[in-house]
Amino acid sequence: AHFHSAIENFVDVTHTRFLHEGLARVDNMKEITAKVTTGSNRILVEYLNEPQPEGLIFKIIAPKGSKFRHVDSVVAPGVVESRYEFGQKYFFQVNDIFTPVSENESYCYSVTIFNLPIPHVVFSFFARLFGNKLIRQDIEILKNQNENITNRDGEKFFSGPGDILTVKIYSLLSRKNLPNDEKKSNLLV
Repeated sequence: AHFHSAIENFVDVTHTRFLHEGLARVDNMKEITAKVTTGSNRILVEYLNEPQPEGLIFKIIAPKGSKFRHVDSVVAPGVVESRYEFGQKYFFQVNDIFTPVSENESYCYSVTIFNLPIPHVVFSFFARLFGNKLIRQDIEILKNQNENITNRDGEKFFSGPGDILTVKIYSLLSRKNLPNDEKKSNLLV
């Protein structure tokens, strides 16, 4: 996939309901507030009132009844960090490092760190099982997107109200300095 598209996909929380339905999220949509903070080499988005997702992954690994916090960040030139916190003590975090190989291909290297109230071997098993499934789903949708871009003379994207990061990500990864800024937007997830 295009470097920018791959990175944008990893921090697009709104696509998880549709592409990863059942694994990450379930049908009942909720409105949340996303606080986006930008700096010269980074974008940080914190989902302020996001309820803990109810998909299968979270049912297995997440402590019940804990306060949920979700923060994503993109750091130039190609690092994505997604952190999920459950109360003060438990979390899991995925760090993805993207490297463009060609105009239409990128490599992604991922590392997951965690502290959860389930045995490490159990989390590791489910992280590999579900992580591989999520990645295959993302690869398939990015492949379809890339084919559409190729067949339609380049990128011609339309941004809707829920698309709060794409323009910022493209600017950041095109080596344009982003101003220090903070903005809140409402999303459906």
